[in-house]
Amino acid sequence: MKEPTIHNLQMNTTYGNLNAAVGRVEFEGEAAGAEGRLFKLPPMCKVVGLKLVNDALGASTTVKVDAVDKAGNRTAMLSPANTATAGRVDYDGAPVMLDVATTIAATTAGGAATGVIDVVLQYIYIGA
Repeated sequence: MKEPTIHNLQMNTTYGNLNAAVGRVEFEGEAAGAEGRLFKLPPMCKVVGLKLVNDALGASTTVKVDAVDKAGNRTAMLSPANTATAGRVDYDGAPVMLDVATTIAATTAGGAATGVIDVVLQYIYIGA
């Protein structure tokens, strides 16, 4: 599995404190349950938008996106999305406040996954 090794955040001051980041994971035949880490966010970030764009990953595959803190607690960001065919899924829930340092992770289910997913994350850094 290929996943980012350097996690960086870029401030986008043109639009105030709204930030956008793009993370990519390439699954290489990983079995169901494979988890790719996309981003590391500092404490006090509010997620206001998320898009999952995927290749056709294989029959019966799904991908879900969660926010995972250091203790392993998970906050669902995107319900399992069907990734058997190429597509795009948008998060349509209320903004989610992440009070502690958090990793955004994508997890596969169903069958073996082969292909690329991109996640576009929009968040506001509130700060301490």
